[in-house]
Amino acid sequence: MPKNKFVLRNAFVLPLLVIAAITHATESTTPSGERMSPPITNFNSLSGNGFASLNAVPTTRDERADTLVPEDLSLFHIPLVGDIQDFGFRLATADGGKFGDLTQQAFFVDFKLPWIWSPSTNFTASPILTFETGRFNQGSENRYFASLGPTLRLANDRWRMPLFMDLGLSPTVIDGSTYGDRDFGTSFNFTSHIALGLRFGQTKNHVVKLRYQHISNGGIDEVNPGVNMIGIDVVLWVR
Repeated sequence: MPKNKFVLRNAFVLPLLVIAAITHATESTTPSGERMSPPITNFNSLSGNGFASLNAVPTTRDERADTLVPEDLSLFHIPLVGDIQDFGFRLATADGGKFGDLTQQAFFVDFKLPWIWSPSTNFTASPILTFETGRFNQGSENRYFASLGPTLRLANDRWRMPLFMDLGLSPTVIDGSTYGDRDFGTSFNFTSHIALGLRFGQTKNHVVKLRYQHISNGGIDEVNPGVNMIGIDVVLWVR
């Protein structure tokens, strides 16, 4: 088996092993036995650019608010297991064109980043770092991929329905560029997407997203057919 295919296949399994440790890595208990989440931060003051001056204080999960942000405002924050915001899976299919029968099955993990912009008390814009891995399938042929890139999440607490929008762009590496007699141009591509998400349930911890994405090599190669896909994201766990 080629080395790059071995790496991508294992990248698909590795996040599942990480998730198994999340509960123990991100939760502790108070002296009374009550579950307590990792330290998060409260707003003390807002500067002119909408960022906050923050102090970390431990708090229980029931005391969390969607407008809270991490204490680390460093520009060089490295996301860790404790920074996982949600994870889930995606099923997508091409909307026609040269790769009309192409499908995608993917697993994704969203990491929260230590910045948030809130120009009003109801609207928030927050960046997320998204890691994805999975496969593209066309007939009997599979191509495995991995991607990592930023997503901007826009939300408004005043909407009656708990909706939000994601906008993102991610470099994407695929373990091949051909599907039968059809050529994608290069193994290195870019995935841009827009998604509309809905949070539901008594605790709003259930999330589904309708996602539209475009994948192409951005003109790196003369062969650049690109493909548009529409899919459903199902979030399995939300912080």
